[in-house]
Amino acid sequence: MSVAERNAVVVYQGQKVLVLQQLILHLLLANVRQAQMASINRAGKGLNKFFYMLGLCLT
Repeated sequence: MSVAERNAVVVYQGQKVLVLQQLILHLLLANVRQAQMASINRAGKGLNKFFYMLGLCLT
């Protein structure tokens, strides 16, 4: 294997690793975003319930 071929293989493998890292990062961020949305939704439901109860108490 010539030096040029070896360099090409190293570059190719490096690119594969970068693509994998990007993919993993993207999936992690997507999961974090979903978790944040879920917790925001839960908090929103809790607040709605709280204000509903408050409304019942005041009327």
